[in-house]
Amino acid sequence: MKIIMAKKETIDLEVIKGMHPGCFNTPEDIANLGCDYCIGEGVEQNYEIGITLFEKAAEMGCVYAMTSLGYLYHDDDYEGHDDEIAFEWFVKAATNGELEAGFMVGVFYDNGHYVEKDEAIAFYQYKLVAYNGFAEAQFYVGVDYEYGIGVPQNYKLAVKWYQLACKQGNAEAMNNLGMKYARGLSVEKDENKAFQLIMESALRDNPKAMNNLGYFYFDGVGCQRNTTKAMEWFQKAKENGEDVDSCIINILQLLKQADQKDPLSEYQIAEYYRKGEGLSRYIKMGDRRKNQINRLRNYKKAVKWFIKAAIHDQSDNSVIAQAAYYKLGSIFQEIAEDCYEVCYEEKAIKYYTMAANYGLPIAFCKLGEMYESYGEEKKAIEYYNRASDEAYFKYGIKTILHS
Repeated sequence: MKIIMAKKETIDLEVIKGMHPGCFNTPEDIANLGCDYCIGEGVEQNYEIGITLFEKAAEMGCVYAMTSLGYLYHDDDYEGHDDEIAFEWFVKAATNGELEAGFMVGVFYDNGHYVEKDEAIAFYQYKLVAYNGFAEAQFYVGVDYEYGIGVPQNYKLAVKWYQLACKQGNAEAMNNLGMKYARGLSVEKDENKAFQLIMESALRDNPKAMNNLGYFYFDGVGCQRNTTKAMEWFQKAKENGEDVDSCIINILQLLKQADQKDPLSEYQIAEYYRKGEGLSRYIKMGDRRKNQINRLRNYKKAVKWFIKAAIHDQSDNSVIAQAAYYKLGSIFQEIAEDCYEVCYEEKAIKYYTMAANYGLPIAFCKLGEMYESYGEEKKAIEYYNRASDEAYFKYGIKTILHS
């Protein structure tokens, strides 16, 4: 919403002083009154009066008023927006020792607001303020070192500055430092510490950390894998403005819908067949989607490719189909272990059964294991007996036959 200025008028400070006699004792009192007029707190909103009061306080040496004028003129929603005036006020406040204004001078050079963009000057300005303990500047110095912005890239120094900012509670620094520990970049890899930092950052309303926390829960980085919590954090990240892939947020819901119909009738062979492509390509694509390194495993796409593989295998021995159905069973069993929902266990049994129907020994063993865990010994025995000796001993399944 645009800030609409009142019509330009001459402000008589003596009249304002008479209205607020207790607010003119110090420059800071005058500046605070100016702020009240700008936001309409306790008085009728009037930007002209607010600016006049800020200017009066600034003339008396109040750096808060100087900085406030800088922010006001830099605000795109302010009708009187003027980056030249804003920059002048930030420089004046910085010259008088205001760290926040000094940081904003760096922001102006970093982004080319009014002044010509110069990342080297921006870095110098950030570092100057960072040395004086300004947490946000410490974070920006860390970012510049990490990505080589205005200064040679140096991961170790990036970590140092992130740590300094973290000590002051900077959420962005916590997120970046957490990712360094997760990957072992210039620090010893420590997934537990990474998780703690990312969690703290997310709890401080950092959308990027919320998104990263979703990945941590999904992949079990520094925590027990929990798909449900992963989805919750992905959703929070999206609600707070982070660009989150909708298929990631809805992956469980999509999986719930993926098997409502028999895949053999839901998918038509002709729809996915591509001339000249080997049938094994589909199952390889499924494996690739399921086992992506350092990325969120996309179960939805893996399920899609495994189903394609199964319905395309029309050969006599059906090697691809049995393997694809077995992998589908393993996917849903893994999800079931994470979110403890019966529907996914049922899906796992369904696909293991389909693989078993094609004669896959390992599928019989899996079904035996699952039914044994449910206490259904008769069914467990049935499937164990149908498994080959090789598969039986490969899994190390303990004999449960009773006389």
